[in-house]
Formats: sequence, structure tokens, C-alpha cells
Amino acid sequence: KEEARKIDVASLPQIEPGDFEKDDDANHHIDWITSSANLRADTRRLKRSDRHHCRMVAGRIIAAIATTTASITGFIFLEVYKKLLGLDDVNKYNWTTINLATNQIISEMPADPKQNYTHKTSSQKEENNKIVTTEKTIIAVPENFTCYDFIDIKGDLTFDELAK
Repeated sequence: KEEARKIDVASLPQIEPGDFEKDDDANHHIDWITSSANLRADTRRLKRSDRHHCRMVAGRIIAAIATTTASITGFIFLEVYKKLLGLDDVNKYNWTTINLATNQIISEMPADPKQNYTHKTSSQKEENNKIVTTEKTIIAVPENFTCYDFIDIKGDLTFDELAK
């Protein structure tokens, strides 16, 4: 935080806007769009897109992409500014969802992350005209951990040593 405050912004190079060109592979615009679309798909369990599909869609909605990118970048930097200002209270940060088609902007606190816990699961399948039930235990280490938790491992461990 202190390092960020010491930066003399006037000494930084001037930022120039770039033109979006979907047909020039050297600028990696479609690569960036594909990567961003698939990151969103992975986090929301949506179908992933290939590069060709993203290029096709980008050709039809360049203006929408530019508008959405500018909007999202603005919302992201609002959150970055909060971090640079030293706001450590997680309740001060927001998720923002925009829908340009319906002119909706929704800003909300992030949902609590899913807690993982030790539990048993069972499944049934048919084998040789018999129903076979299989049970397995899913062990959470540590109990109730979330995607925001970390496990700090000190030293070199084998996988077996870590599992114990």
C-alpha cells in the first residue's frame, strides 16, 4: 500500500487507447476475450467457448464488448482503489453485475463461500442384474474450509505425509 502511494503518476508512460481488431491474431484481442469468457464460464459452471466462437460473437457485438469492458474495468478499479486506500474490511467490497440489455446495474456484497465438510456419499449402480450400493467418505481438511482458506505447509512433505 505504501509503495503504491509513493508512485509518481506523472512519471508513468501515457496510456493510449488501442483499436479492437478481431482479425489480427498478433494483437491477442480474441485470445484475451476467449480467456476472460472461459474464466467466467469456469466460475459460474457455464459452457466454455472456443477461440473461433469468441471471434464470431465479437464480430457481431464489438460495440457491446467495448461498452461492457469499459464498465467492468471501471467497477474493478473501484474495488482496487478501496484496497489501495487500505480498506481491510471485507464488507466494504462488492460484486457488481451489469446487464446492458435491460440497463440494470446490481452491486452487492459477495456471498459467503461454500464450506466444505467431512461427509459420506452413496451411489447405486446395477452390476450383473443386482443393485450395488457404494459408500465413500469425503474428508475435509481442515473441517469447514472455504475457497478463501489457505493451508501453510512448512518443509518438504510427501503426499502421504500431507494426507496424515
